[in-house]
Amino acid sequence: PSLGAMVERAHALGLNAGFYLNNCVCPELCLDATAEARAMDATARAVVALGFDAVKIDSCSQFRNITRWRELMGGEILIENCFQGGLTPVTRSASMSAVISGQPHIPVTASLAACNGSGCTYQYYRTSSDIRAEWESVLFNLNSVAEYLDLGSGPQGLSRPGLWAYPDMLE
Repeated sequence: PSLGAMVERAHALGLNAGFYLNNCVCPELCLDATAEARAMDATARAVVALGFDAVKIDSCSQFRNITRWRELMGGEILIENCFQGGLTPVTRSASMSAVISGQPHIPVTASLAACNGSGCTYQYYRTSSDIRAEWESVLFNLNSVAEYLDLGSGPQGLSRPGLWAYPDMLE
């Protein structure tokens, strides 16, 4: 299989193609700083060269520095901040943090994904933990978006064109 051919086919169909940069099945956690920098640089060059339109960055490996990914890939590629609701434009409630802590999750800091008054380094972000095959999980994840829709939080709310909040809803 060819990733380049897959991206070309998606584009021919009028679709965008995205790539999941760092998965949780085999999280890379033991590279030294030099190896990490080389891996991120090579991956970013490949994503750009292959023509991907978007990437998903998860919190479960050492490759979670969204600001660095933005620097490496430039501004044309959409970045998804998939930190299970643990790193969003506002501080999470205590109840959400408790749920997140029960998931496979590496704590991150705001410095890893800058989002301030001048904008964010990502275009969409997850507000919930991984969904489970239980009705309670579906409702909890769906409800996690509500606080980001509040227009009182800013002129456009915290979920808006160019900065979308979303719950994990696929199982």
